Amino acid sequence: FARAGEEGAEALIAQMIAANAASERRAYRTALARCPAAAGPLMHLLDDTRWFVVRNAVELLDELGVREAEEKLMLALGHGDARVRKSAAAALSRLGSARGIGALLPLLRDPNAAVRLQAVHALSAARNARSVPALLQAQEREEDPEIQHALVMALGAHPTDAAVERVVQLAQP
Repeated sequence: FARAGEEGAEALIAQMIAANAASERRAYRTALARCPAAAGPLMHLLDDTRWFVVRNAVELLDELGVREAEEKLMLALGHGDARVRKSAAAALSRLGSARGIGALLPLLRDPNAAVRLQAVHALSAARNARSVPALLQAQEREEDPEIQHALVMALGAHPTDAAVERVVQLAQP
């Protein structure tokens, strides 16, 4: 399929979407992840109306490391399904551009806890001092204990005066 180019990738994608068994979908995903020609067809799938198709496309673009997908991945951060937003946040984090990381900041207010947690992990890994004010604000309002913990860890990964001051303050009895 890799030698068949985009046509081969499109055939694999069609089979993956039509597969009823999870094991079949995994097999097609594994093959697609090794097929660089799949990037174009996968980027088109980001406009699909089915959440699971979009999520699979996001995750495969992430595995392929397709930098050209960044703009569309940033649009996927506004998808109606939290699973898509979470996958898009992870993909943008791994691409690592300042613009993509900056696009994750609004996710700190996402209604879904898993999406907020993914955004915190991504911002922590990026270690961009510009994200510290948003992390500080999120730490003040967050009620979920797991996300609170991740926020403190993220602040600890950003050695700015404000972040260190907050971590010291939180360490007080």
